[in-house]
Amino acid sequence: MTSNLDQRVTQLESDMEATQNILRQLAESQLRTEQTVSRLSERVDSFVFEAQRVLGNQGDRLSRIESAVETLAATAQRHDRNAEADRAEAAAFRVEIQSMTSRLDALIHYLMRQQG
Repeated sequence: MTSNLDQRVTQLESDMEATQNILRQLAESQLRTEQTVSRLSERVDSFVFEAQRVLGNQGDRLSRIESAVETLAATAQRHDRNAEADRAEAAAFRVEIQSMTSRLDALIHYLMRQQG
């Protein structure tokens, strides 16, 4: 019976060593997992920071583009108004020139009759 008891004690010691080895391996695996999680967390934080920075820059850029488009639209409207005013002025000038041409023609015709 002592031999049986010794065998059981030996088996228990062996099992205990195996369990300790497994626990050591688990602790090492846990440490590696924690390190991996920490690195991934840093990468996620970095990604989030960069994404926010890029989105912020895009928002600023979009604001500048919107402002430029508004300025361009206002300029185009001003040029349209100026062009319309220029067309109206040119039409009035054409009418005046036609009137003056008509009067000059009449004057030349009158002078030619006086000499002729």
